[in-house]
Amino acid sequence: MNLIKYKNSPNIFLYFLFFLQKADRRDVDNRVLKKDFNSACNELSQNINDCMQKFNVHDDTQKHDIEKINHDIDGKLDRTELDALRDYMEKQLKKLKKLAVSFQI
Repeated sequence: MNLIKYKNSPNIFLYFLFFLQKADRRDVDNRVLKKDFNSACNELSQNINDCMQKFNVHDDTQKHDIEKINHDIDGKLDRTELDALRDYMEKQLKKLKKLAVSFQI
């Protein structure tokens, strides 16, 4: 469109004014108030902080539970240790039986 050709036309000038006015209204309508923007950002920040705090609590709880499980597992006797304990107990019982028999005589 050649603006020089329409430069003296009052209709085109009114059209541009109308267009600019509509664009300005749309800009104003679409703008967010700074107060609303800051409020939304603060709320989002608070929600993120809450989520991080919950995550950290769950992470600490999980670490504590894993440590407890590892401690419990370390405290358990292994099958080979149980066999050795059973053999020891059987030997001690045989000794006690021999002592009991010797006292009865």
